[in-house]
Amino acid sequence: MDEGLHSLVFENDIEGVKAFLDLPNSTHEMVSAVNTIGQTALMIAARKGYADIVKALLASDKCTLEMVNDYKYTALMMAAAKGHAEVVKALLASDKCTLEMVNDYKYTALMMAAAKGHAEVVKALLASDKCTPKVVSAVNNSGDTALMLAAKNGHADIVKALLASDKLTPEVVSAVNDSGDTALMLAAKNGHAEVVKALLASNKCTTDVVGAVHNGYKYTALMLAAGSGHVEVVQALLASNKCTTDVVSAVTILGETALMLAAENGHVEVVEALMASDKCTIEVVSAVNNSVGETALMLAAKNGHADIVKALLASNKCTIEVVSAVNNYVEETALMLAAKNGHADIVKALLASNKLTPEVVSAVNSVGKTALMLADKNGHAEVVNALLASGKINAHDIHGKTASHLVTEEVHPEATRAFVDRNKATPMPFFAIILFLML
Repeated sequence: MDEGLHSLVFENDIEGVKAFLDLPNSTHEMVSAVNTIGQTALMIAARKGYADIVKALLASDKCTLEMVNDYKYTALMMAAAKGHAEVVKALLASDKCTLEMVNDYKYTALMMAAAKGHAEVVKALLASDKCTPKVVSAVNNSGDTALMLAAKNGHADIVKALLASDKLTPEVVSAVNDSGDTALMLAAKNGHAEVVKALLASNKCTTDVVGAVHNGYKYTALMLAAGSGHVEVVQALLASNKCTTDVVSAVTILGETALMLAAENGHVEVVEALMASDKCTIEVVSAVNNSVGETALMLAAKNGHADIVKALLASNKCTIEVVSAVNNYVEETALMLAAKNGHADIVKALLASNKLTPEVVSAVNSVGKTALMLADKNGHAEVVNALLASGKINAHDIHGKTASHLVTEEVHPEATRAFVDRNKATPMPFFAIILFLML
């Protein structure tokens, strides 16, 4: 290694570098010598963005562009990864420059620039005749293309530049990485709305790409965005004619729709966006998952998402049949699920809806329990109070006991007090008082 040349490069001493290159004994071997980590003077200058030194070294014809350091990085890769566009352009001007070389992780210079968000570098690389369709479609060790890396990291300007290039084919847009993700899926699940919009606007992104499913749990881009609460992405997808009713009604391997995923995870704005779309039909709202046969309403009710329950109830797509539906576990309604988990706001919202009939309020599950009985058993006094106020809770359980008996015999004083307080307005007969005290 010639420490003198390397020191001059580190110090960005362009005149010193030129003087060194003009020395009679300055050979190709000396200029191409490497330091302890395998870096040449050209690599050091490229990594630091010293364009004048890079040009001087290239003009000397005493350095090799194809040389790599200990991590298989070329000078071009280093400049691209750091975003040094002027250096990249200088290197591309050399006949000896190639874009097909990869590092240990099979990253090309284009991938590095795309992943890091260096738009000017990406555009310079795409404009070069050395950048072929093969370079643009290349994949790294994880199966990611340059397009996927830009999409995943939210670099919309780079995605647009790649899509605008005739070197990027429709096959690159529809490609999946080793995890089963397309570029659209990566952008959708990471919430990059501008990237999603750019992809949807391209004629290289087809209906099949939008409807494609992840090869694991069969998630679509819409599902990934809905489950993560990325409402702007969901709205962009729904607005595209490439997102059909079939995409909105698609289910995962567990039978979950995009609506279910949003409802279960508490993303009210996503639920509202889906419900507002004509592509979200009554059949989608009434659909049940594979695990225990739960609707989106049940999932929201069970998990305590009151705003979502209200949003669903407000839609005419959420019918009486949806509200009265029971799951496959112990035949519980949305009201029962909310009641036994103590979600008073949801119980009140359901009771206030004309879609919740008296029959549903007094219905029993497969073990003979009503919503009131379930709430009392778990000590949810506010829920008990709300249900008592409805006046529709005098159903018998499978043992022949009424709700009145069950409320007073359980070991939850707050719930019992709710029942007793509710009946203060009507004096109890003497024999009933004695019966109450004996229970």
